[in-house]
Amino acid sequence: MKKQIRYSLIVLFSLFLLWYYFALPKQLFTKPMSTVVYDENGELLGAHIAKDGQWRFEMTSTVNPKFEECILAYEDNRFRSHIGVDPIALIRAIRSNFSAGKIKSGASTITMQTIRLHQDNPERTYWEKFKEIILATRLEWRCSKQEILQYYSANAPFGGNIVGIDAAAWKYFGRSQERLSWSEAATLAVLPNSPALVHPGRNRLRLEQKRNSVLLDLLKAERIDSLTYELSILEPLPEKPYPIPLIAPHLMFRHLSVSNARSHVVHSTLNKNAQKKAQEIVDRNSANLASNGVLHAAALVLENATGEIKAYIGNSGSFTAGEQRMVNMIHAPRSTGSILKPLLYASAMNYGEITPLELLEDAPVQYGSYSPKNYTKMYGGVISAKQMVSKSLNVPAVNLLAKLGVSRFHTLLKQYGMTSLHAAPNHYGLSLILGGAEVTMWDLGKMYLAFAQKNGLATNQNFTIHYDRSDTTKTDFSNYPDCGVIWKTFEAMNELSRPGAEASWKRYSSAKKVAWKTGTSFGGRDAWAVGVSKDYTYVVWTGNADGTGKPNLTGYQSSAPILFELVHLFQTENTWFSEPKDDLDVERICKQSGMRASKHCTEHLYESIPKSSGKTSLCTYCKTFFLDSSRTWIVNDEAYPVHLKKKIAQFILPPLSAYYYKIKHPDYIDLPPVKGAVQVSTFKIIYPTHQSSLYLPHFTNEERAQVLFRAVASKKDAVLYWHINDKFVGRTKNEHEFKKVLESGDYCLSVIDQFGQKEVLTFTIL
Repeated sequence: MKKQIRYSLIVLFSLFLLWYYFALPKQLFTKPMSTVVYDENGELLGAHIAKDGQWRFEMTSTVNPKFEECILAYEDNRFRSHIGVDPIALIRAIRSNFSAGKIKSGASTITMQTIRLHQDNPERTYWEKFKEIILATRLEWRCSKQEILQYYSANAPFGGNIVGIDAAAWKYFGRSQERLSWSEAATLAVLPNSPALVHPGRNRLRLEQKRNSVLLDLLKAERIDSLTYELSILEPLPEKPYPIPLIAPHLMFRHLSVSNARSHVVHSTLNKNAQKKAQEIVDRNSANLASNGVLHAAALVLENATGEIKAYIGNSGSFTAGEQRMVNMIHAPRSTGSILKPLLYASAMNYGEITPLELLEDAPVQYGSYSPKNYTKMYGGVISAKQMVSKSLNVPAVNLLAKLGVSRFHTLLKQYGMTSLHAAPNHYGLSLILGGAEVTMWDLGKMYLAFAQKNGLATNQNFTIHYDRSDTTKTDFSNYPDCGVIWKTFEAMNELSRPGAEASWKRYSSAKKVAWKTGTSFGGRDAWAVGVSKDYTYVVWTGNADGTGKPNLTGYQSSAPILFELVHLFQTENTWFSEPKDDLDVERICKQSGMRASKHCTEHLYESIPKSSGKTSLCTYCKTFFLDSSRTWIVNDEAYPVHLKKKIAQFILPPLSAYYYKIKHPDYIDLPPVKGAVQVSTFKIIYPTHQSSLYLPHFTNEERAQVLFRAVASKKDAVLYWHINDKFVGRTKNEHEFKKVLESGDYCLSVIDQFGQKEVLTFTIL
């Protein structure tokens, strides 16, 4: 019998040990946590309340030593020496409870209170108290004293929906727990025992008495000196809770949306002070634009060396102010406008299609039903590829895209990191370079950042754009142009005329070099500015989040000023990228065409160009031919007497390009006609006639009649380009007529065909 009892006791004791060992789960607390975002130095940027409606920050590795002293003095002054249970306090509590006939004192240690918090504060009974004691010893066996203090501090109630010392410090005192004063630490130390004490207009005297009592105990224990005590009891108690900082709200909600809260703590790459200053720049400029109906602005600043985000302003103004301020424009697809032109320029050089100075046609052109126009409605005949970027001209860009190929450029953009190209290349066509596609600020920053990284840094060390230091994705540079191409692209972008006070930047040695570009989408819906300095990449967008366009909205006027303020904020030194001489070759370049010089070129210069541009064709604009003795005819007939003809070399443009080129270059010499050649084409303006007066009546609905313009041409496939007061207004082919509404006044109509023939007349609208 005794043997059986002994065996039963051994089994029971073994079962108890087994239960004791597994009594606590691996994760002691599983309540949902607030999402908390810190800057690169551990400064709080913002937080989002937990799913259960509580402000509960994730447990940190340290607890404020002042709070530790206060909580131990108030709750458990023998915490450092007991095993989870304080026998002295327990015996005293048992005597007190028996005398009172009810549970009056629990003698709970910090460890026991931690267990009680773990069990979600069950009803106070002797059985629950016994379980607390047993589990408290188990917790002491598993964790260090410091870890137990961390558990308690992170999960204790501090009144209302505030849980844990970190949340309490921010809500009651507006600062982190590491910066609490002795008075503030003592105030928080008494709250878990009676969390209802902190309430505006209620229990103020009782809270002050408890706080001062803790401070007095610390004074008696010589933990603080008398001066600290006297100053601490004079500090005011907290009033209503402070709001949690909301310095980078769009980044926090972006993290919540894309990560599914995989981590409740975001150690961002932002700098708190720089973020606040950048937000102020964006808000101030956005407020100025609001008077013109442009309500929103956003900005992104990236560090080139690391890909880290240093400023993330998803929208301007107060996050909760309405007017769609909560919309994060950094990840919103918007029309590109002209912002992709430098990427086209770089891609064309990289594929050996152009040299940096090669001429592109800048004259009215039509590709099927698509007829692009320059923003100014003016044309220069031809312009260098470099100036296509620096002057942001549309027609040369479309011509260059046609040369490179839409499908090829479409593929390259996707390889560069543009994720919003969901349709096939033919869906966008040539409008791809003028806003026919959409891009996000994030992708735009990623693409230009990679250009900066490949051009200026060790390519195997760089990381792609990221706001969280846990992201270590590296940039794939295999599809990007070589350093020589990127260098030439940045040099072209640096030539853009800057707005406002930046206009005279070249006069000052302290001025910072920036490769930058603006863009404006059709209808004034989106205004872009992107910039690359030596150390940072910047992306700015202004407009209306709902897509409402404003006719006065442009990247140059609206977004560029923000860009340059950000440059001055972040780029503190006047440095620039080093020229990658190993990726450049010195070539003989035609001074007039910008192409590699041929034997026909009479003027040339030596220019460093990307190695890939060395594959371009030789100059096609300079030609050698013979003139007759009067120098009025080209004579190619070998039978023409040698002593009567003169060999010359001349820079010759296509007729249509020459027409526009001569407006700004009156010294340009046209190609003489070929002697004996057949006339290529003739045309005649039929209506209106020269010096005619036209009466256009108003209709009852306020509409005006339209002028019908008509012409006839001798060749069926002739192409006519129509201009009114030197502004291009249309192109016709086969059937040469179109209608246009004109206000009263005097007008000059000029028409030119593809061979450069021209007719001009004047008329008046009454």
